[in-house]
Amino acid sequence: MHVQTERRTGAPANREANVFHAFILLSTVICGTLAPTVIGPVLPEMQRHFADVAGIETLVPVVVTMPMLVLGALAMVIGAISDKVGRKRVLVGSLVLYAIAGTAPL
Repeated sequence: MHVQTERRTGAPANREANVFHAFILLSTVICGTLAPTVIGPVLPEMQRHFADVAGIETLVPVVVTMPMLVLGALAMVIGAISDKVGRKRVLVGSLVLYAIAGTAPL
């Protein structure tokens, strides 16, 4: 049985991955795991700094889940935008915004 697939207009006929594509894919994987890894070591210091806040023992660990909470909350909006402007543009734009926001405290 031969299955024909339709190509979307505007898609290149021959796609070959290069180093830039690998960098983009690895960056997206790293972003999800890097945030909790970077935040984890400062949690005890955050608890000491906000010791006078009620329920701080529960609130500080919640900081680790915040990047995934934002991603979950915005997933439908990001999906709709990527359908309109293209997945690659949204992915690269998101990585640039992530890099800016990640280095802003520096």
